[in-house]
Amino acid sequence: MKTIRYLILFIISLTLGCWWLMSVTHNQRIALAQNNNSDTVLAEATLDSFLTSLTLNTNNKAKLAKFYLTDEMTRAEIVQTLISESFVDYKIIEGQWLHPGTYQSTVKLSPGERFIIVTVQKLNSRYRIVNLVYSEAPQQPQATAVVSPTLASVSAPTPVPLITGTLILQPQTGGDFYLVEAGGSGLRRLTSGIDPALSPDSAKVAFTRWDGAGLGTLLAYDLTSGEEKIILDSIAYQPKAPAWSPDGAEIVINYQVGQPYTIEQCGDPLPHLNDPGREREEVCHRLPMQSYWRLRRVKVETGSFEDLPSATHSFSPNWDPANPWRIVFFDLHTGLGQLDLNRGELITPLFTNPRVHAPVFSPDGRKIAVTYHHDKFWAIYIINAADNTLDDLGRIAVPGERYSDASPAWSPNGEQITFVTNRTGRWEFWLMNADGSDSHPLLLANVAAQLEVRYQGMDERLISWGN
Repeated sequence: MKTIRYLILFIISLTLGCWWLMSVTHNQRIALAQNNNSDTVLAEATLDSFLTSLTLNTNNKAKLAKFYLTDEMTRAEIVQTLISESFVDYKIIEGQWLHPGTYQSTVKLSPGERFIIVTVQKLNSRYRIVNLVYSEAPQQPQATAVVSPTLASVSAPTPVPLITGTLILQPQTGGDFYLVEAGGSGLRRLTSGIDPALSPDSAKVAFTRWDGAGLGTLLAYDLTSGEEKIILDSIAYQPKAPAWSPDGAEIVINYQVGQPYTIEQCGDPLPHLNDPGREREEVCHRLPMQSYWRLRRVKVETGSFEDLPSATHSFSPNWDPANPWRIVFFDLHTGLGQLDLNRGELITPLFTNPRVHAPVFSPDGRKIAVTYHHDKFWAIYIINAADNTLDDLGRIAVPGERYSDASPAWSPNGEQITFVTNRTGRWEFWLMNADGSDSHPLLLANVAAQLEVRYQGMDERLISWGN
């Protein structure tokens, strides 16, 4: 019975698609052939057939619409609303390819003069609707009366936002960082520094900045006023990786201590093997600096601070949003270390694998995204905080075709992860679902082209995403 049901839905879908193709005028077909390819035809046909099914006066409207939706979208509130309401006509007024395999259109519904943005994506060789949102009217909507479903020109479309919340991007550590505007259609430069991190209320961005000698300052950038405020000046040598406490009152950083210079160490004189009577010479070696990395806790309002119990090399601290007593950090020797702030001491490491770098908690604290260091490339993994199991989200290709994914950041709802990757031959900002599916470029192509992204493998945090 299930097979017959799907066969009937397929026949109905095919009939609606054929009806759409016949309804397009000869001139529109010429324009379509000139400006688009077969994928555009299929994407638009999926959209048009879905909308047509919603205009039908039938009790099977929900089943017909489901054929064109992902499972997640069938449960979406906006879909249920559109199914329950009655609209008799619509018009596709603009559309654009966001990236290969994902097409987006703005649709006008009648009556009511409402607008929706529909995103269609190619999944398993078939286009399906993956997102639906209400929208304001375009700046220059077409004045033609809506009479029947038509296909408008898709040339020079207006960029349509997909990204929600506040998103900060830094193409290279130490350089400028930007606020992403209009859901990915533009960038606004904020300032420059190291490892920008949004506050829990997304009102400020914490970052560090070093002088020529490596002494650093902890600052906060106010997104409303555009002003920079020094929280702690000349605090330590090479401070970086600021992370906010869940209440936004404190920030933890890591910084360098020890000897920041190359030292010379000499051993006991050794005899000459070929001439035992010759005077012995002292043997000296030049050693690299003895650098250690510690954790420091800073109060945002007063700038007062305290040094925290740390491992020998404590990098990239991150505050647990669900358990404010815990800070997790990367320990060069053991993997992911843990600090109990209530007890004031290090506790059993969370994950013992020194290849696991730069932990980042999900918003609910249940998972931790990390950058995993393979021998020749980086990959993104997810650690389940409950059982410490590791899920691989990086695509490990065959030898000779490896690429890197790194520097992950969670979306505010924990359903997506943005990251940097060089899978196209150059470093870019990309976006994927939290289970590793649907990886694609984060920004519109013309916006991404403005950025020269580079990941240097120094546990740098290039992305921060908040509400």
